[in-house]
Amino acid sequence: YRLVGFNDNWESTSASNRRATYTNLKAGDYTFELKSANKYGLWSKEVQQLSLKILPAPWLSIWALILYTVAGVLCVWGFIRYKARVAERRAEHLEAIIVTRTDEVNSEKKKVESLLRHKNEVFANVTHEFKTPLTLISGPLEQLAQETDWPKHVELIQMVQRNSQRLMLMVSQILKLSETELNKNTLQEAQAVQPTLAMLYEAFKPIANKKNIHFIVDNKHDVNIYATSECLEIVVGNLLSNALKFTQAGGEISMVTQAKNNRIDIIIKDTGTGINQGDLDKIFTRFVRLDSHKNTQGTGIGLSVVKEITEANKGSVLINSEWGVGSTFTVTFPITAVEPHLVISEHMVRQIVQNTQTELKSEEKPNNLPMLFGKSRLNILIIDDNIDMQNHIGNVLNQRFNCLFANRGQAGIALALEEVPDIIICDVMMPGMDGYKVTRILRNDGRTSHIPIVLLTALNTKESRIKGWRENIDIYVTKPFDAAELNAQLDSVLIVRKILQQQTNKLIKNNGSLSALNLTEQDLKFIQKLKDVISKNYTNSHFQKADLASKLAISERLLHRKVMALIDESPMHMLRNYRLEKAALSLKNGYQVSIISEECGFNSVPYFCRCFRENYGMSPKKYQLIHKQKNN
Repeated sequence: YRLVGFNDNWESTSASNRRATYTNLKAGDYTFELKSANKYGLWSKEVQQLSLKILPAPWLSIWALILYTVAGVLCVWGFIRYKARVAERRAEHLEAIIVTRTDEVNSEKKKVESLLRHKNEVFANVTHEFKTPLTLISGPLEQLAQETDWPKHVELIQMVQRNSQRLMLMVSQILKLSETELNKNTLQEAQAVQPTLAMLYEAFKPIANKKNIHFIVDNKHDVNIYATSECLEIVVGNLLSNALKFTQAGGEISMVTQAKNNRIDIIIKDTGTGINQGDLDKIFTRFVRLDSHKNTQGTGIGLSVVKEITEANKGSVLINSEWGVGSTFTVTFPITAVEPHLVISEHMVRQIVQNTQTELKSEEKPNNLPMLFGKSRLNILIIDDNIDMQNHIGNVLNQRFNCLFANRGQAGIALALEEVPDIIICDVMMPGMDGYKVTRILRNDGRTSHIPIVLLTALNTKESRIKGWRENIDIYVTKPFDAAELNAQLDSVLIVRKILQQQTNKLIKNNGSLSALNLTEQDLKFIQKLKDVISKNYTNSHFQKADLASKLAISERLLHRKVMALIDESPMHMLRNYRLEKAALSLKNGYQVSIISEECGFNSVPYFCRCFRENYGMSPKKYQLIHKQKNN
């Protein structure tokens, strides 16, 4: 027998076991086949067949599978529904938090805006109050400048007058910025472009003629703009002022208007120095002065005023510039149909024109202080980008010092290396290289590491002072400074340096350790190298200052000034003293005077005896005899 579909092989059994047992049959169709044999061994010809159908278990039936599928789908749907509901609740919770936080932010924003408005109002009020004392300064100054009894003080009066005018313009423009920010909408009024530009052309034309600059105007569009008061005067006036300051004699400036798409373009083009491409993003920053424009006077506020006022009045300003070719500024405002008032204010224009004239005059005479030199006076280097500040410091100090001047950090470093001054006064805020970097470079250079440095700055914060001390400055002086106090502070520095010179000199003569001295690492290395060179070459009678300078890889002049600054003694005097010290040691040991003179680098015995007597108050023979008696 066999069960086809489960086991296709035939199985045999006997009459005593007439059973066929199958277990764990899978659901499906099977055929049970049976063959039998008689007692003689003859098999039946036909195979008996029995068809069987095994049904699946109830839990594996088609209905069970359908039920399982439906249940699975329902479970997945329920889980998704649950997660979606959780997400919705979380979103609702986050939305509620966002609404709460938004309300808090809006509340804080209103508070901040209120504080800013209050701050701007206070700032505007304080700035406005500056005008009264400035007027009381500039008014009497004009009267004093016209007096004939003040000839020797004319330059000082003109300096004060020049800077009072500059300060008045800065105050006026800052006040205008504050007013624009506080009242953008309420202060706006219609302004006629054509007559305003014509007035500006007439105001700046004399300056252009005096500087031999061709000033062209193409002002044909009679349109109006809606902006804050004196907007056009300030914006275009500052651009024309810059163009005149940066355009050389024989150059050209043009002012052209173009109307399109209900907007008016005012184009100011010049053939001046131009601006480097890398500096274009800096020119609209307040109080930033480009190093490429270092020789031109200014405050660094004009272009920032142009940008902020223009944008506050829904306008825009663009620049296209090339270094050495010139610059083109394009200011754009929307046109309005509102009719303007006929009165045009010229107050701000007069201030800008007057300030431009003053700064151009200042450029014609960069430094009016003579550089007087006296052998008995110390040299002081003044590094400041403001010419008037240079003159002021020079006037304060030129009775005691020989004053040297540099208007930038790099130029100051070069002059310091060339002249090796006794003191350096350096401004902190300068274009290109600030005072901290200047100090760092001078302190790390062996040629200038010994020079006292005074930082002079308007920054009076704890952080700026700490930064200065970390650069090993000697004094930190804030502007405005008192002349008597500055002189007293310089005296204090010189006294401390004198004490340090004496200590250094004493230690060198006694062969003491210099590490205890308050000297820079560069100066300690220099003194040690100087001592080493002298100790190796003192026996050479032909060894002179030029040879000493060559061994130290510096010039003779720098060698002399450096050694004098550190030990208040000339290099050759130091060499002679070292030779005499060696000679005195040899005399104690009983050597002959003539031999000692030759071995210690003296050209002749009489010269050696004279130098020894000057230093020790007795002849070499007597010195030798006294020490011989002491030893006995």
